[in-house]
Order: sequence, then C-alpha cells, then structure tokens
Amino acid sequence: MSVHRLDLRGLTRDESRKTVRAVFGPGTPPTDSARALVLDETGRLVDHADSYEDIFNSGRVQTMVCVAVGPPERTAARRTLNRPGQIGPERGIATLWVDDETGVGWTLHPPGPASPFPGAVPESRIGADRLVEVLSHPEVFDRVVELSGELPEAAASPGLYWVGAESGEDAVTAALLRAAFALTAKPSGSGSSAPTATARSSGSPLVDLVEGVRRPSVATDDPGNGELAARERRLRHALGRADGSLESLSGWLGVFGTASPARLRASELPAVGAALADYRDYVVALFTRLNTLTGEPLAAELARAGIAVRPVPPEESREAVDALRRRAESRLARGGAVTEVAADLDRVAAHVSPPGSAAEMPRVRHAVPSGLVDALEDPPGFPAPGPVSGLLAAAFAAPLFPALAGWWTGALAGGLIAALWLVMFAVLLARCRPLRGAAPTLAVHAGAAVGGVLAGLWIGAASGLSVELGPPVVVLVGSVVGGVVAAWSLAGSWTARIRAWRSSIPLDAVDPAASGLTRLVNAVARDEWALGAARRHLADLTRSAAGATRAATHALTEATERLPTPATPPAEASDLVPVLRADLTSLVRTAVAPIWSGLRAGQVRDLYDSVHDGTSDLVAEYLQHLRTEGPYVPPRFVAPGEERTIAVSGDPERLLRALHRPPGDRMLQLCDPAHLSLLSTGAGAARGVRFAPMSVRPAMFGGGREAPSDTVWTAGGRLTGLLRLVPLRSGVMTTLWSNEPPGDEAPVGVPDPLSSREAVEPEQEAGRSEPPGPNGARDRAEPPGEDARRFAPGPTQPGGSNEPIGPDGLGGPLPSEPEEDYLR
Repeated sequence: MSVHRLDLRGLTRDESRKTVRAVFGPGTPPTDSARALVLDETGRLVDHADSYEDIFNSGRVQTMVCVAVGPPERTAARRTLNRPGQIGPERGIATLWVDDETGVGWTLHPPGPASPFPGAVPESRIGADRLVEVLSHPEVFDRVVELSGELPEAAASPGLYWVGAESGEDAVTAALLRAAFALTAKPSGSGSSAPTATARSSGSPLVDLVEGVRRPSVATDDPGNGELAARERRLRHALGRADGSLESLSGWLGVFGTASPARLRASELPAVGAALADYRDYVVALFTRLNTLTGEPLAAELARAGIAVRPVPPEESREAVDALRRRAESRLARGGAVTEVAADLDRVAAHVSPPGSAAEMPRVRHAVPSGLVDALEDPPGFPAPGPVSGLLAAAFAAPLFPALAGWWTGALAGGLIAALWLVMFAVLLARCRPLRGAAPTLAVHAGAAVGGVLAGLWIGAASGLSVELGPPVVVLVGSVVGGVVAAWSLAGSWTARIRAWRSSIPLDAVDPAASGLTRLVNAVARDEWALGAARRHLADLTRSAAGATRAATHALTEATERLPTPATPPAEASDLVPVLRADLTSLVRTAVAPIWSGLRAGQVRDLYDSVHDGTSDLVAEYLQHLRTEGPYVPPRFVAPGEERTIAVSGDPERLLRALHRPPGDRMLQLCDPAHLSLLSTGAGAARGVRFAPMSVRPAMFGGGREAPSDTVWTAGGRLTGLLRLVPLRSGVMTTLWSNEPPGDEAPVGVPDPLSSREAVEPEQEAGRSEPPGPNGARDRAEPPGEDARRFAPGPTQPGGSNEPIGPDGLGGPLPSEPEEDYLR
C-alpha cells in the first residue's frame, strides 16, 4: 500500500503526456498502488487535460489527489482556477490549491490577517514539502479523497500544523554510514551448516541439504540383482554352512556327528572370511571406480552392479533453489549482515557439494574391520583336553563303582567300564584334534581308570558290600552309575568346549557386517551416485548466489565510502539507524531478487557484474530519495504496507496538543495573503484530517491522555498534526471540458475583491441569493457526451469521522454559501 507520485510542473502538453505514458502507458508494469498524487501548475491544468485522460484510461489509477500550485488566473477582473473536466469532482478526485508553497500563518475562526509562521522561511517551500509528505501516507491520502466529496467542487486550500523530528543531512548521512557498516561488516563467526537431528525432513533430499536437515536413514539392505548381489549371496552361503556346522556340533551328540571342528576350522570358517573380504574389496573397488563417473558411464556401472537409482526430478532442483532463497532472506529478515548471508551461502555450497564415493572408504573399514576377516581366515584351535583335566576325576570314578563287587566279578566289571571310558575319551579327543601325539593323555587317563578299579576292589572288600547285597546287584548298580558318570562327564566337557570355541570365533558379526556393507552401498547410491550431478549443479548455483550477494555488498560499500563523514554525528542519527538499515536490507533484497528466477531455471553464470551495477543504481536512487524525501518516506523498493517505525522527538503532551488543536486556530495556510479572500470561512465549511505515526500511538493513551477518536494512524512517517481543508468560494474553481479559455461574458469567475470595494464575504450576506446547484460550477460545464463518472471515490479511512469542522472543532452541518453580492 503506497501512493504513486507524479510531477507535471513545468512540462508542456506534449512533455506531460510523454511523462504520463512512460509511467502509466500501455506496456508499462502496474504500479504498486492505485493512488496517484499529481503535482501540477494552476496555469497548465487545462492544457494537461489529455495527460489526465491518459492516467485514467491506463487502468492503473483509481483515486487521485491533484495538488495545483500557483496563483489563480485573472479573467475580466475576476480570479479563477480553471481545471479540465478530466479531474472534475465527478471522478472522485480531490483538488488542493497551493497558492503559496511556503505558506503563511492564518487563523480561520475568526478570520484574521496573515502573518509569518514559525519555521516557514520565505522561499523555503516548506508548506508544499510537508503537504506532499503527509499526502504520501495512504491513510491520509484516502481520508482526504473521502472528505473532498463533502466539499464544493471537491477543492480546497490546505493548511497544516505539525510537530515532529527534523533530521538534518548530517544526521541522515551518519545514520546511513552506520547502517551500511552494520550490513557490510566482516562476519563475526564461521557459523555452521551441519545437519540438525531435531529438524524435520521436507521429503526432498536436495531441500534437506540446503536447510541442513539430517534425514532419517532410509537405505535398505537389498543388494539388487547384479554383481553386488552375487557377492553377497556367496558370502551368506558360506556363512550358512559354517553356522550350520557349528550348530550341529553344539549339542551333546555333536561328539558323534559328522561335522568336525577340525574341518570347520580348516575350510568352512576361512571360506566365510574369504567371502567377506571379497565382498568388502568389491565395494572398495566400486567406490573408487564410480568416484569420478557421471552420465552414461555411471549408469552402465550401476546397472552392472545391479544398483537401482531414482533420477532427480527437475522440480526438486527448483524447490532446492526456493529453499536457498528462503534461507538467505530469512537471515536478512532476522537482521543479519549481507556479508553473513554470503558466508552462509558459501557454507551451504560446501555442504551440498558431494564429497564423492571415495570419501566413504572409512565407513567401509568401519563396517568390515580387518580384524574380523583375519579372525575368520585363521580361527583359533579347538580347546582339546590335556593330560590333566577335570575328566581325570571321571576316569577314576566311573570304574570304581562296578569294582565294589569285589574279587574277580568286581575286577571284570570295573575293567569293562574302564575300557569303555578309554574308548569314549579317545573318540572325544579325536573330535578335538588328531590322535597323533595323544598317547600321553590316553596313558594318564588309562592309569586313572586302573586306579579306580583297584580302589573299588579294596573298598568293596573292606566294606563287605558284596556279601550283604550280593555281587550281581553291586555289579549291576555300579555299572549303571559308572556309565552315567562317564557319559555325563564327557558330554558336559564337549558342550563346554564347543561353547568356548564358538565364543572365540566372530561368526555372529558377519551377518551385520554384510548388511552394513549393503546399506552403505545403497546410501552412497542414493546420496552420491543418484544425486551427485544434481548436488554439484546445486552447489554451483549456490556459489553464484553467494557471489551475487557479495557483489551487492561491495557496491553498497563503494557507494557509502564516497559519502562525507560528519565530524560530530547528531544525536538523532541513532534513531534513524534501524529504519535505514531496514531500507538497505530491502535494497539488497531487491537488487538480488532478479537472480533467483535464473537460478531456479538452472542457469549457472557469473552474476557479479549485473548485481553490482544494479545495486549501485539502487543506492544512487536511494541517496536521491533521502535528499528529496528524507528518511521518513519509504523508498519504492520497500514492501508496501511494511510498518515504518522511527522514533519521533517530542513528549506525548506536545504531540497530543497538536492532535487536539482546534482546526480554526492559527496554522500554516498554503495561500498568498492576497488570495485569502477566495477561501470560504463560513462556519462548518472546512474539513480536517488529524494524523500521527503508529509508532507514537502507545504514548497517546493512558495516564489521562487520549488521542482524538478520528485520528488517522499512519504506518510510517515522523509528523503529528492536523491537515485543514478550507473550501474555495463558489465560482472560484471552474471545471471545463474544453481546452479553450472561457469567454469574458461567461459567469465563470469570481469578482476580484481587491478591485471591487463592494465585494463582501458571502458568509456575511447569507440568504440574499439562491445557493448554487449541488455541483456548483459543474451545472454550467457539463462534459460533452462522455460518462464522467468512470471512477468512484477511493477507499475511506477506517474509523474516520465524516462530520464537517465547525468553528471550534469537528462537527456541524455544511452550510450553503450565498454568492449573489459576491459575484455581482
């Protein structure tokens, strides 16, 4: 929301039309507002009729305020203001007559003589400047258009009273230098673009890379159907055989099974190690070979390996550029320096750029450490029992129990159990290791068994157990007990040794290692091989954006370095720094904005020169804006409707007094003293617009203070006060539908009060003549065959009052103004 300003002063008819068409003509882009504030000269209004028609026919303007600067025209001893019908009141256009651009102090009620106004230095044009500044606020503009519909001929002479900050050139320059330095200072820290685990993935890998989001792992352990899958199947086949052999050996019957620990150690476990090493080496070679491949060679290698990758859709690249733009603009919106934005884009480019599959070698070594392969290719030996072990006790105890029968019966039964033990122990020993060299162990166990037989015979004879129970019973029970002891001891020893041996072999780590390798390959295929080209292209685009941002920084620095540095910066410069910094931020955003469409289309090019030149032009435009408009009016590149808060000097009481000032009091009237008699001073004739910036609103309420309810609060600005609209006397403003000047006999003017001693104020002669028609002079100047009501009045100020101003304030009816004596 803004007001488009157009200055037609000093232009001929053709020059005026050329200026209008350059702004509103066919093919020109629409403006950011349907409001137009046109500055013109009273003597050229009718001559510029075609220009106003061009404005309305453009379809780009809905409401207008025309500020007509200059004295009235004298015709047949009358002074009149002639305007074309194209800006007549039928179109909802307000005409403000500025007779004196500086203005004079004047009291409306009761009318008094003109006098100098404080601060209005002759020839300074301060009145017209402040009027344009106030009307540049859309809120005030809309209220003036609304109130003009209540004035005769929708025309008035403006008067102003204001308070507010007056920032000098030194204050603006000092604030601008500080703001520019803050935006172009060297970045304070290195920052980080590392992924964050807490952020939520967008679903697009490229966007996640730009936003620094750590995506959840979606890599699968599916090896596909190529060379990669063949090697994984070979590994899993060898693993299954070895694992099955170990499983068959693990039970107590494993000592009698077909599987052999020796064969498992000699062939099956090394086969698993060799298959795992082969799979690992294949992945290493794949990562090395595909590290630099792109395009068709890469696709062929992936197909041979059996790895399927999803191509990156073009819209994902465009979404990534959009994310890049959001990231840069978000950092600017948070108050970051432009240099920090460029540095951040450099970090993003480094993060987005793919490191290559060769960089994943450490992860391969982590998935399959060398120690795992070595432990499988050369597994530890099976723990065979030695000459002295816990089995010696079983060898002694097993034949002892049947030998308790005594004599030859006990000796025979004990000998049989001893022989059975030696056979079973020899089988166990043979399963653990070759029997070559096992003679000492067997001899020791044979001696222990013989000792058990002798001990049983002695104990049986000494105890008389066979006499009491009978030899057959002792032999039977002793043989069963001895056999159980032997079998239980041998089975327990076997399972314990198998369990200990299995725990020393890292066979359980092979399956996770194989799955980890497969997932790693799929992850690299997803992030590197599938996205590699897109990531490299996005990194190049990001570097282009960083270079463009850096170009804007350099142009801003170069422009501000040429500004003179005030020896003693004024105190009010500090109040201006935040808003000027916001302006410069918007300037940089505007200068860089054109690059994003090209980057979004995938165009990688050096943007430094174009952005540098564009920024330099915008800075020059902004410096001119500050010189002519000041810092309180937003420049064109600031977003419409953006709140513009500037600290306004003055205590709240002073501001409130300006808002509550009666409109009839003395203020700066933009009219020459010689022409004040052309203004209507009737009771309730004038209208007023009280205005104040939104930044001072909090101070206007509370503590017994209260701003008027009809105050127009502006989004920006520095001035607080009252705009008074004093209507013109009937007949002063004439609306013509022809470029020809009116004839002397036509009653289109107003008698010159200075040349007629009988001229009196119509207010003092009320009732002596019929009032003019509702359209005033329009009743005498109808438009020839054209619908004059093409445009309706503009929007109104919310909460504004529609009541006219009376002698002591707002409110009161609008009187009819007799003109019979005045026009005679």
